[in-house]
Amino acid sequence: MDRRGGFLLASAFLIAFSIFLSQNGAAADFTAQNVGSSTINASATNYTIIINITNTNSTANITAVNITLSGGFVFVQGTNSTTAVGTYFGNSSGYALGWANSSAGGFMEGSGNSSNFSFNVNAPATPNDYNVTVSVTDTADSQSSTNLTYMVVLHNLTFTNLTAITNSTATNNNLTYLVNINNSGGPATQQYYLSVVNCVNTSQTGIGTLNATSVSLSPGQSAVVQLTVPGNSTVVSYSSCINASLSADGGIWNFTSSKDGVILNSTFYFLDLNATALSFSNSSGGQHFFAGSNVTVNATLLNTGTQNFTGNITVSYLWDGTLVGSQTVANTSLANGTSNNSISLIVMGGNVTNGQHNITVQVDSSGNVLESNEANNNYTNTSIFVGYNVTVLSVTGYSGLNVPTNRSVTINVSVKYGNIACTASGVERSTSVSSMRKIKVPPCLRAYAQENKA
Repeated sequence: MDRRGGFLLASAFLIAFSIFLSQNGAAADFTAQNVGSSTINASATNYTIIINITNTNSTANITAVNITLSGGFVFVQGTNSTTAVGTYFGNSSGYALGWANSSAGGFMEGSGNSSNFSFNVNAPATPNDYNVTVSVTDTADSQSSTNLTYMVVLHNLTFTNLTAITNSTATNNNLTYLVNINNSGGPATQQYYLSVVNCVNTSQTGIGTLNATSVSLSPGQSAVVQLTVPGNSTVVSYSSCINASLSADGGIWNFTSSKDGVILNSTFYFLDLNATALSFSNSSGGQHFFAGSNVTVNATLLNTGTQNFTGNITVSYLWDGTLVGSQTVANTSLANGTSNNSISLIVMGGNVTNGQHNITVQVDSSGNVLESNEANNNYTNTSIFVGYNVTVLSVTGYSGLNVPTNRSVTINVSVKYGNIACTASGVERSTSVSSMRKIKVPPCLRAYAQENKA
């Protein structure tokens, strides 16, 4: 055989070998991609995986799709489905799934046609990257496979309180706590969004603010955040918990510090001193006053806070808005919720004139006691009457100054004398109002006259 014949024989052999490979050993042309998230929580149950397969071969159709699970993924029986038509499903084990069509035409034509294949799995407990193998066979009997990677993540945060639980005795002092957050999960770095929640109902916002809204933690890494609980005079005590989630709105996944027993209890004890009542007496010990007499004023003090008070307290008195005296009582004791009426002052007679007066007592007028409410320290009584205060209630029988002869006129008056209220009336026949006799003093005012004679 000459060289020319040998070359032709070799060429024919190569052509035949090439055809054989194209029919029996060529790779099927397709793409496979996961639809949705490829991150799965460790030990997740009944998790749905959707894989989209596209036939990129323009001359061959796909006749079979096989999916092989690995690493502890277990197929949930009865959850398989596909958008491809004309297929039947086979499952040889808990991790091998197959869709096939024995017809010559296959079930997925070429030139970019695609179908979804879905199924549910139970995920492994160990965090790691796991491969799912997708294999296809086409009408040319060509086969090919590819791997899709799924990350199984374990969210395991541990909260540790680094600050001892303390109570505050001043409502303007904030309480601060340092809390360590440790990530013992994996396998990758995760960003967790932080918020303060109610420990009992974690869907409700808790009291306090954090110095960070999120933390990024690698496996085995820790971060320290600070929780500041503001002083509060209306809520005596409350509990705050820290919530970590994979999204800013607190959804998808969350972990609350209460799971570790880290419940940050804050208790605020506060003072709130005020006066609730005033009582009066004259120099004779009675309740009625006349011009020039001394008036003794007794104030009832009350501690409406939650903290017991022991210390010096200054009380001032104002008569008609003018300061008439102050006194500081040393070592005053007022338990929370109790009152004390031992604070008194004498208003000297030079300030006591006929008419209606008011007196104000100011508790802690020096401002030395830190309170939750500094606006309720004053108490005012506006119903102090000294001497005569006459009000004409009504005149019946005639109106005007010139009363006809033998005309009856009735005059009703209200008389207040030294805090006594009386009503008196007189009926006269006269030629004029000016000639009428004085109305007789009623019995209630006579008692007052007897008291002051004493």
